[in-house]
Amino acid sequence: MTTRIRTSPYRRLVLLGVALLVIAGLLAVVFFRPKKVVSHHPHGASAQEMMGVSDRILDPGQEHLVVPHPLMPTPTPTPKPLPTPPVLAKPVVLPSGSSAFSVAAGKQIPILMYHYIRDYQDQNDKIGIGLSVSPENLARQLSELKHLGYTSVGFNDVAAGTLPEKPVIITFDDGYDDAFTQALPILQKEGMKAVFYIVSGKLGHNHYMTNEQMVAMHREGMEIASHTVDHQSLATLSPDRQRAELADSKKALETLLGGVPVLDFCYPSGKYNDVTLGLAAELGYRSATTTQPGVATGQEFTGDQYQLPRVRVSNGTSLVGLLK
Repeated sequence: MTTRIRTSPYRRLVLLGVALLVIAGLLAVVFFRPKKVVSHHPHGASAQEMMGVSDRILDPGQEHLVVPHPLMPTPTPTPKPLPTPPVLAKPVVLPSGSSAFSVAAGKQIPILMYHYIRDYQDQNDKIGIGLSVSPENLARQLSELKHLGYTSVGFNDVAAGTLPEKPVIITFDDGYDDAFTQALPILQKEGMKAVFYIVSGKLGHNHYMTNEQMVAMHREGMEIASHTVDHQSLATLSPDRQRAELADSKKALETLLGGVPVLDFCYPSGKYNDVTLGLAAELGYRSATTTQPGVATGQEFTGDQYQLPRVRVSNGTSLVGLLK
């Protein structure tokens, strides 16, 4: 006879509950196992790194660590604006036929170049010696000009078209005091005129003419022209600085001369560029001389009047052998 074990309803409920708990645990293991998080950040950072939990960033401009704010990208520094480039002055291009001079193309007008008129023998100053002509040699050279049939003229004469058969322009650079004390008396004795290029900012300084001496030379029939304010190499200056050198010198000299126009110019040390050429025309100069060697012609006066060549005269120069 088989014996059956009877189970109470309460016991059956406990066993059923235990069974359900076991099944639930198995399902949790199968369906709820943690998975690795895949990053979608453009630079490959994980979600954990984006949250700033495990990694820190060293700011190269600081000595402390900077922790990024959760879910906030590192701010991008605002770029500094680039400096505005300077505006350069544009050279002025003269229209054809705008020259103040009317000279036959083949007419030769030598322009002689002098500096110091002094008897200078300092062997330690080779440049000074090269720029110096003694009063005795200046008198000899002017006499040679007359012997060759030359007549001294100024730029005003060339502009007026009243030229002799053999004109010559005699120029003195810088405005040294010996131009007044030495050159002027010799010119007057020979009955000649000349053009004096004045550095306006040097007037009244040591070894330079005074304002009164410069004005007196003009009253004696000499032409006054500009040689800038400070005798700087124009090619190395900005357009604005070049403009000031040309314009301020012109204005200062015209004021000292009582409003007489200063229309002619000379480049210090012969240094200039395209901007300088344009400014010379724009500011009202009608001519400019260089240190380029050569005899100026009517063609240059009417077509290239801002690059006129000159004949450099030294202490031992014989004009008989230099000019025809």
